[in-house]
Amino acid sequence: MASSIHRAMTDCSRPRALYSLNNYGMGASLHYWSQEICSALGIDARLVAKQGIGTHSGFWVWEDQNRCGTSKLQQPLSCYFGPLAPHCSTQLADISFAYRRKPNLYASAFSPNCTELIKRPVVMGFAAAKPSDRSYPWRIATMEYLFANVSQMVIDAAEKALIDIFPSEALRARQRSLITVHIRWGDKGREMTLMPVTEYVRAVRALVVQHRIRNPQVFVTTEDTRALVAFKEAAANEGWSAFSYTPALLADPSVTPGLQAKSTRGSAGFYSMVALLLALEARHYVLTTKSNWSRLIDELRRGVLDRFCGGCSTMNDLMPGSYGLQDYDLISF
Repeated sequence: MASSIHRAMTDCSRPRALYSLNNYGMGASLHYWSQEICSALGIDARLVAKQGIGTHSGFWVWEDQNRCGTSKLQQPLSCYFGPLAPHCSTQLADISFAYRRKPNLYASAFSPNCTELIKRPVVMGFAAAKPSDRSYPWRIATMEYLFANVSQMVIDAAEKALIDIFPSEALRARQRSLITVHIRWGDKGREMTLMPVTEYVRAVRALVVQHRIRNPQVFVTTEDTRALVAFKEAAANEGWSAFSYTPALLADPSVTPGLQAKSTRGSAGFYSMVALLLALEARHYVLTTKSNWSRLIDELRRGVLDRFCGGCSTMNDLMPGSYGLQDYDLISF
């Protein structure tokens, strides 16, 4: 399906549907964007992220103003993901999507055309699904499409961080013994009950036993220094090696991520991208998919990692999101 999305998004016979990325959390921003791709394709258009449309003006707060350069900042997503919109010799009239204040992120929020698109059995590979589950395969496919275009700048930074963080023996063993744990604390307590570190430890312990992992290594990805310190202390008691990418920690995790990104001139977004690529080095995961960032990790795990390794990864979800995480057959439309 990701290849079909790519073909549609680069089809110059379709008019452009212009959309301005919001300045919420980075994971939420990308999920809104994936939703609007479906809405655009549902009206036979192609989605183009543009600067300063609707209620937003200026640059997308998650793009690093020091690293990206003005031309890329004026084309949101192009700094981290390369150019997603083709240069067409003829240009049809543009369509501007009206910005919807805090739309529900699930199937009910998709445009009617899009809802019909994602319901087609030939697209999804299944005939009956709960409405709350229906959008999940679409999200997997859109993130596979997006992350197939990750910029070399981000890849280079992740490769350097991988060598800096992990000792050589840990690098060699990571594909069989590395577990990624995403702990979303910070301001998330305003939306949901935060999971204590003891629950993450319990979930890691279950993966270690279930998969007979010797010398477990845990990559902890979080924005909250408190969460990192608490988990590392617990990991030491268990005899596990724990690693992290500290540039992705936020100075004040009680402040909303969007405001943090703005205060760092977007460097928080760059470091988050690096941390995300590092997280995908694992084969086993402990997530809370009520968090958009955990959900993004899981979508990439399923849509990218499992395609390369033949479904080798596993995941413990401590706090499932509103749509189920069944494995779907992503048949192209």
